[in-house]
Amino acid sequence: MMQSDLNMPWKWTLENDDDERNPFFDQIAQSACKHIIEKSTININTGTTGNMMVKYLPNMEFTLVTNSTLIANAAYKKCPLANIIVIGGKMRTRGVCDDDVAYQQLSTFKYDICFLTGEGFSIEKGLTNSSRKTSRLHNMILSRTCKSILMLPYFKIGYKGAFKVVDATQIDVLITNKILDSNCDTMINLKMLPSLSIESV
Repeated sequence: MMQSDLNMPWKWTLENDDDERNPFFDQIAQSACKHIIEKSTININTGTTGNMMVKYLPNMEFTLVTNSTLIANAAYKKCPLANIIVIGGKMRTRGVCDDDVAYQQLSTFKYDICFLTGEGFSIEKGLTNSSRKTSRLHNMILSRTCKSILMLPYFKIGYKGAFKVVDATQIDVLITNKILDSNCDTMINLKMLPSLSIESV
């Protein structure tokens, strides 16, 4: 990977040899950025779709709080009108800080919108993740957020991760892909939730 590519997390993501190169992530990220409003405070998840979101961030006045150095660096260069706050702590892969130090710092903010990803989502199990640490972090951020937006490709709908983040009723917007089997039981059940708005891209 060229050094310059490290400045843009979506370029870093697209150079992986796995399903992160799937264009479904990109479509969801583009749609999610349309929810950002001027002077809002937002948190962007450090997963694949969160990295992709930087590509479509609007150049307006808003505050981005992130525990990803890659997202922070790219957003700083792309959005000169935005305030970028990067959270520190022990760094792991992708320039993400998610230890107790990062947790404490993130817990001091109030968010107008948080953009989340996960391992799976269903009406029975809610939002789930494969990591206990990530689930705990996302649960805390959601508790301090006015509007929660879940970004999941269609193949994660109905899937259940090992650790629960929150109930399905605590998610305000689900952005996913249009799928051929639009009558699958999971989607039918989710559409029955009065608190959940579903956007298919």
